[in-house]
Amino acid sequence: MSTAEQLADQLAARQAGGLWYRSDEAAAELRRLAAIEAAARKLMTAKGRYHTEQNYRALEALMKETP
Repeated sequence: MSTAEQLADQLAARQAGGLWYRSDEAAAELRRLAAIEAAARKLMTAKGRYHTEQNYRALEALMKETP
């Protein structure tokens, strides 16, 4: 589990206790950013044209999502 995902889990737990305002949105954004980071790392390690194109399209799709 990445640091961003751990932070998202902590925010979700604090929201249940009523300690954070809009923490569900912050947790969702942290998860979205963690997914983008993972896709970018995968793109950087891809070998070959086919896999590079697949990974680029996956990253592009994640970047088009709006929080």
